[in-house]
Amino acid sequence: MQTYLEQAFAVFCVVVGLSHLVQPREWVAFFTEMSRRPGAALIISMWTLPFGVVFGLGHNDWRWGIPLIVTLFGWAWLLKGSIYALYPRVVEIWARPGFLTPRKFQVGGALMTAIGLLVGWVAWMP
Repeated sequence: MQTYLEQAFAVFCVVVGLSHLVQPREWVAFFTEMSRRPGAALIISMWTLPFGVVFGLGHNDWRWGIPLIVTLFGWAWLLKGSIYALYPRVVEIWARPGFLTPRKFQVGGALMTAIGLLVGWVAWMP
């Protein structure tokens, strides 16, 4: 199960990371539009909280290395989903004008892609 979760994590990170890299303006537009909706935080929570539950609890491996990366991301998603569900006004932080920029999405996308490739390399190696 742990290897499967690491592989799933790698695929998710590479696809979303590359999307952030090549479509940063669309991501800015998406989150800018999303922030105008009253239930934006709850929608975000609906997506991040399940990822956190699956990867945080399902891959709760605190050994140094790749397992720790996946576990930390899982717990971070769980924390983020919980914060957005319990404190929806957090959307106001990133909804401020100028906070979301294409450059930030590209940097985040590059990091996410690199992490996904690293985890995938290790997860698929015999």
